[in-house]
Amino acid sequence: MVVNGEVPVIVYPSPRESSVDLYFGRVGEKFLMIPVDRVEESIITVRPMHRAEKAIYLKEISHEEEP
Repeated sequence: MVVNGEVPVIVYPSPRESSVDLYFGRVGEKFLMIPVDRVEESIITVRPMHRAEKAIYLKEISHEEEP
């Protein structure tokens, strides 16, 4: 759902790995961060967002939803 774009997503390049994108998304009440390796086309892990990540996600998504 998050990776294939079925929910609003923010994607940032990883500051640590040049081949990794970080997908931030929300499914129901769960806020998830999913690192994806672009080269291998594989999900590395799925984890809950940290508090700071969640705050950034909510701020960015609210700006996208404004008319």
